[in-house]
Amino acid sequence: MTVSDKLTVTAVGDICLGGLLPREFIDLPEKIIPQEIKGHLCADIVFGNLESPFSETGKTTKFGFLWSSPSSAKILKYAGFNIVNLANNHIADCGYEGMLDTIRVLDEYGIQHVGVGIDLDAARKPAIFDFPTKEISVAIHGYLETNFENQEAQQLMVASSGKPGAAPLNYGIVEEDIKNSSKAHDIIVVSIHWSEQFGKNIAPWRLKVCKEIAEMGANLILGHHPHVLQGYLRYKGKLILGSLGNFYFPPYGEDPDFAGEDVHYWGDRERQSVIVKVTFEGKNLSEVSFTPVVQDKDFPILKIPSKDEGSLILAELERLKVQIQSPFYPIRYFINNHILGSFDVLQETQAKFYQAKSFS
Repeated sequence: MTVSDKLTVTAVGDICLGGLLPREFIDLPEKIIPQEIKGHLCADIVFGNLESPFSETGKTTKFGFLWSSPSSAKILKYAGFNIVNLANNHIADCGYEGMLDTIRVLDEYGIQHVGVGIDLDAARKPAIFDFPTKEISVAIHGYLETNFENQEAQQLMVASSGKPGAAPLNYGIVEEDIKNSSKAHDIIVVSIHWSEQFGKNIAPWRLKVCKEIAEMGANLILGHHPHVLQGYLRYKGKLILGSLGNFYFPPYGEDPDFAGEDVHYWGDRERQSVIVKVTFEGKNLSEVSFTPVVQDKDFPILKIPSKDEGSLILAELERLKVQIQSPFYPIRYFINNHILGSFDVLQETQAKFYQAKSFS
């Protein structure tokens, strides 16, 4: 098989194009994403999780605070992204109008999107990439874990019949979607927005869910939301990535005007990320590589880290990988994360996934 016959997918974690992103950089995207990083993103499919909805007004709901100017979509286009996940906990920050504006803007820029739609059927619809010369077709689905303490906020985010929102992570829905996509497409990619923020260890039950989704037919599972890297796993020829961390996420404030001291700055771990590159030969996953990336501490731009810092990022990723492969990982997880104190919440979250069909 020649290089041209192989299919490549690059993926990154969370992307926010709002916050303290310098507005002048919208027209100078190379300042944010240097050419060297853009080169590492280059692939047939370039995926990211877009956390900031596009909005003309920036008017957020009482639950939300993230938004970005529609013109900032040119940063995604410049970097080569041709698919983003929208099924995340910030997609409704600007209400239903912001959701629909985001879809419209991405369509105008020719960037596919998954996980959100004008109703549940549309939210479940996969993004399709056909490569006739490679004789490969790819379907990508996006889902949002729905375990929000605030039920009013969850109701706003999750799609149902006749209501815009995100596709919920649910056993029946995922199984049916993968079964349908597998009939017409060779490779299935599943994006999941879930897990505890800032937790570097994926919960054992979530790892179990990933394995079941892989057994349903998914070839690649991409996790995001914790804002830090989690471990990865090769499983029966499939690849599971717990969390890809923050790719580009400037400091932000819950006050849209960034008044006072209400600005959140990321720590070192939250500014470290990777670009994962996955190569398929036909339907088979043949290669996986990681390129470390960091967001500058003092200014919201991306850069390739020093050799020493890059080695440390990759070493930590490998440590997390080895850790989740251990048969003792569930015990270690429960001990290290004091799970007994919140076990009821985790059981409730797990139970929701296994409910049939939808939550509506």
